[in-house]
Amino acid sequence: MEKNKSGNYKWVILALMWVGVFIGSYAQYQLSPLAGELIGTMGLDNSQFASLIGAPMWFAIFFGLFGGALSDKFGVKKMVAFGFVFSVIGLFLRINAASYGMFFIAMVLSGGAATFLTPNRSKVLQQWFGPENLSVAMGICLTTSGLAQTLAIGTTAMLPSMKVAFTIAFVACLVIGICWILFMKDSPMQADAGKTQEAKQAQNAESLLDCLKVALKSKNIWLTGMALLCVMVFTSTFNTFLPKILNEVRGFDSVKAGAYATPISMGSCISGLIVPWIYKKVGKYKPCLLAFSILGAALAFISWQAPEGIIMIVATFMTGFFMGASFPLLMSFPVLFKEIGPRYAASAGGLVATIQLLASPLVIPYIVTPFAGTSVYKLLGAACVFMLLMGVIVLFLPELGMKAKKEQ
Repeated sequence: MEKNKSGNYKWVILALMWVGVFIGSYAQYQLSPLAGELIGTMGLDNSQFASLIGAPMWFAIFFGLFGGALSDKFGVKKMVAFGFVFSVIGLFLRINAASYGMFFIAMVLSGGAATFLTPNRSKVLQQWFGPENLSVAMGICLTTSGLAQTLAIGTTAMLPSMKVAFTIAFVACLVIGICWILFMKDSPMQADAGKTQEAKQAQNAESLLDCLKVALKSKNIWLTGMALLCVMVFTSTFNTFLPKILNEVRGFDSVKAGAYATPISMGSCISGLIVPWIYKKVGKYKPCLLAFSILGAALAFISWQAPEGIIMIVATFMTGFFMGASFPLLMSFPVLFKEIGPRYAASAGGLVATIQLLASPLVIPYIVTPFAGTSVYKLLGAACVFMLLMGVIVLFLPELGMKAKKEQ
């Protein structure tokens, strides 16, 4: 009976993880269709507006690493609830923010919940779904950002006013935070493991630094972080510059360029649902990741040059598919490493997320774009090299697929 109950309740946990990340992305991308109004009302320049969209990342950069370690020590439920407090405050302040400074602070605070949820995804999902279904659950969870972005951009402009749009995001975040507090709970496996007095004493005796040291000493965690960094450089560069390239090089107007870029996000979302089943069927992860890195890089380099029409739509869709194919697996890795396990998975996830986040503020503006200069081929070529580098890095990781474990 207990087994059936826990089997059903895991979907509640997955839903909580999904909506928890969703509301942060939704609130962030509400700004895109409101760009003209925000820039005009507050007298912003393009750089200031871009900084507002990227502001939630600063919360993650400064607190993501320690957020994971705090979750390992004090528990996921408590720390994510703590993060929701910041998000709710930030989204409330945003409703009436009248200056750039106040709006920026509000957006930074809005990243609180996602900062604590992201490093805990592999830990929580592994405990409820088991290692054999972890990549499937992670793939479902990773569809949240793309759908949030699509919904926010597609519906925000239809609302009566900017204040109404921001109020909806605030209320939704408040409701989701309350649902997290009411319905989130430990998995039966985790609850049983923590019942013994010895387990409680061991957990209390460990300092925050002790949890963090385990992750910092793991070569596999550093390699996983670097692999995700490479994928982020690849995807962010391609997604950011593709509309501009289509406009300037192919001569597409902004509407047509945006239309041909849209299949990328669609392919990435569908990939998150389909690819984990491929991993599960193959049973070995490293050959799949290597193949996806090669196919993703090759398609990215040629898809924007494809003939207009159905060929280009299919090419950009498949590019997005292979772009998103590695995320469910790589983000599942920390909890599967023997030296990490569920006990230190959040600390490891925080370290991985911190390394991954360096792609946009550091690698792309200071390495990729200076190298490329004004050359489109150098720009996309450099991005593709990073994707291929991911395939090389995973070769140095242990094989964690179920079939490989059975053969050992």
